[in-house]
Amino acid sequence: MSFNSNSHFLDIGSGLGKSVLHLVMATGCQGTGMEVVTHRINQATEFLYRLVKRRKVPDWVAERVQYVKANAAEHVTNPITIDGKHPSHIFMFSRVFSKGDLTAIAKRLDLTDYKVLVCCVDHGQMKTDVFPLKSGVELEQRI
Repeated sequence: MSFNSNSHFLDIGSGLGKSVLHLVMATGCQGTGMEVVTHRINQATEFLYRLVKRRKVPDWVAERVQYVKANAAEHVTNPITIDGKHPSHIFMFSRVFSKGDLTAIAKRLDLTDYKVLVCCVDHGQMKTDVFPLKSGVELEQRI
């Protein structure tokens, strides 16, 4: 799961957008933060431009980062896309989503040939698993 300038990273439930910002800075990939809370998108965008203005991050970073208001759990008959293209890497922290939202997002991922890296903490242990996603139930069982 390597990243390069042709990769497009999507953070579902991006909050203040720090994961997107750090990954873009580290790898040069495109990055999108998807968030349902408008205030968080505004804060993430303001923070990014404040960093550019203060020269804490290079200008090119702002050109490769975007934050969008969207709910990944809606429109379950459509695959998840950004500007009509499938992201190459998707991240989401499962604990902030309800089981219903996780199932809906999994159904959208089912519409593509994604392989999913699931990371979770179980009794204090970090566990990871990579598998082709072809069942929303399977995602629920693994998280």
